Amino acid sequence: MYITRYKISKIRHNLKNFLLNQKNNKKTKFRKLAYHICRSKNIKFEFKKTEDLLDNIEFITDIIYNHWAETDGKTIFINNIKDYNYKILYDTIKHEMLHGLIRRNDNSELSEHLEHKFMYLLDPKLISI
Repeated sequence: MYITRYKISKIRHNLKNFLLNQKNNKKTKFRKLAYHICRSKNIKFEFKKTEDLLDNIEFITDIIYNHWAETDGKTIFINNIKDYNYKILYDTIKHEMLHGLIRRNDNSELSEHLEHKFMYLLDPKLISI
């Protein structure tokens, strides 16, 4: 599959709708899992920061580490040598988008291990690419 601006735009739109639903609905599986993983309801969700992250998607060529994608919290980098279909591309961007979304009330981020555990419980395909 060729990755086009249209496909990225469509995924971005769908994921922003997903975030809006999570922001407006306090009783979603998403929130219940976040509270469960953090063992507390004293957490916050960085919805605005995550929406901004979706507006900054770039491409890299990574043949050394061969990751599907990565993020630095400001940009999502998609590895353009991978063989994507639409669902894998969607799940990959969603995975990267979820990094940094949940914070503890002291403003500390969750460990990558906890973020991945949360993602797996939300949808195993977010981890098993």
